[in-house]
Amino acid sequence: MSKADDLLAELDESQRQVATAAAPVAVLAGAGSGKTRAITYRIAYQVAIGGYRPESVLAVTFTSRAAQELRQRLAMLGVHATARTFHSAALRQISFFWPKAYGFELPKVLPDRSGLLTEVLIDLQLPANEVALRELSTEISWAKTSNITFSDYAELASGAHRSSAELEPQDIARALGRYEYAKSAQGWIDFDDVLLCCCAMLDENPGIAYQVRDTYQHLVVDEYQDVSGLQQSLLRLWTGEGQDLCVVGDPAQTIHSFAGATPKYLLGFGSEHPDAEIVKLDWDYRSTPQIVALANHVAGFNAMPPAPLRSVQPDGPAPLLIAHSSDEDEALGIADWLRERRRSQFTWDEMAVLYRVHAQGELLRRVLQDAGIPVWVRQSEETGQLPSDRVTLTTLHAAKGLEWQAVAMAGVQEGSLPFALAVTGSQLAEEARLCYVGVTRAKRELRVSWVRQPSRFLPLPVR
Repeated sequence: MSKADDLLAELDESQRQVATAAAPVAVLAGAGSGKTRAITYRIAYQVAIGGYRPESVLAVTFTSRAAQELRQRLAMLGVHATARTFHSAALRQISFFWPKAYGFELPKVLPDRSGLLTEVLIDLQLPANEVALRELSTEISWAKTSNITFSDYAELASGAHRSSAELEPQDIARALGRYEYAKSAQGWIDFDDVLLCCCAMLDENPGIAYQVRDTYQHLVVDEYQDVSGLQQSLLRLWTGEGQDLCVVGDPAQTIHSFAGATPKYLLGFGSEHPDAEIVKLDWDYRSTPQIVALANHVAGFNAMPPAPLRSVQPDGPAPLLIAHSSDEDEALGIADWLRERRRSQFTWDEMAVLYRVHAQGELLRRVLQDAGIPVWVRQSEETGQLPSDRVTLTTLHAAKGLEWQAVAMAGVQEGSLPFALAVTGSQLAEEARLCYVGVTRAKRELRVSWVRQPSRFLPLPVR
């Protein structure tokens, strides 16, 4: 057998279709269905048959961790191709081409805008606490990815049901304007400006756009359900008319709409590319049938539910759905459950506790540590190597892309999941997707608990 045949022999039927499909191709990949395997084998297979040159491939991800994983998996298959985040790829391009395009060096990227934002809020006599800073930073990113200027922010944010606990829309608009002025005066661009600058450079300089497209003739985009309008604009500039394009994502895992992400480009891929091949991966290699059944139930709360997942794993215990009298009682119950699993079958680092917001994590951390359970708190999706022999505590957002043998989901109750501020149909659907992400992190065992009123996303009857 040839190397290409050997590669195909390691894939299931749908994954083989991804590897061999003529571009453009969109892969609708359910949780645990082997999407990363499918796209890395697609690249390796196309290289093996002479369809791709490795140096002409650009694989685009959303986190540095995911880019590193792609590079490592490709290297194991004997392929050394470029895998970068959107921002990393864009920054590399503008750093190289900007002086040629405009005759001066690219401004330096502001490493951390919190200091400048603090100055802005104080100057405007607005709250400058941690919550206000986080909310203002989020709104700056949303405005830029949505191509919204500070003068239009208040009106458009209201129409988009944006909300802030600390700042009024008109205050955010003032702060946005002051921030942009101060940043420009000090000679900085920020993280979000990187994509804007790259779009402008490629749009205004056809010769440079041609060089970029000539360098990267084959593009693969991971987590395509989470692209923003700005990222989609950049992708169109990268691809032009004739590039080989493969996108992969899961509409049921769009959980960053607050930052401008939308699954509409993934779901509408066939309309934009009428000759596209659409491949569905719905065999779940991660979770037991019992966990998958709960995931399918939660997915049903989407406006357009995805096709049900089908597990290939052997049966396991039914997910535990448990009510508690207080947050403290819930944390103690989780501690008992973790210790029991540690005694019977799993190591500490094969288990995790997930929750909706960071504030829920402090009580859980304290109670678990008091119970003698070693823990670590994962703050974001960009965390590096996971510590060994510790239970992971993290938010549902930061848990995306990870998996554990046993998972406890805490605070799955009305007001927390769905969050109290989620009131529109689209916001509630996003909360359901967040719950779905949590459920599908578990391989063998899942414990879901709440205080007061259980989440509407849970099946009844519950105990």
